[in-house]
Amino acid sequence: MSNRYWMAMLVGLGWAQGAWASPTCLMIPDWTADRIVSVSMADGHVLNANFIVDSSATGGHLRSPKNAIDSGRGTVLVSDQISDGVYEYTYSGVYVRTIADQSSHLLDNIRGIAMYAGRLYITVGAGV
Repeated sequence: MSNRYWMAMLVGLGWAQGAWASPTCLMIPDWTADRIVSVSMADGHVLNANFIVDSSATGGHLRSPKNAIDSGRGTVLVSDQISDGVYEYTYSGVYVRTIADQSSHLLDNIRGIAMYAGRLYITVGAGV
């Protein structure tokens, strides 16, 4: 695996018999390929090289994904620095909706996201 994967924050998610359990995989943004890769927390092997692929080349939203985190609601939130948005996906990698973007929240140059106490926090390099 290339070093480009490890430039991102690693966040875990996991399932056990259909219910939330302790984290079993890491979601790693690959900003050069506009995708999220999932790897095993146990040994680091790639579970799914295309866990989430929604690139602008195929009409999607991702142009430079920076973070992928669990929403706490059974979905994944992905921030993208170039498209200036936070997008929600299912665990199957299907786009659900745009949570925030430049037109709705004046975001510009997103640096990172985090969930705390049920709220989404977004850091930006410009904008509001």
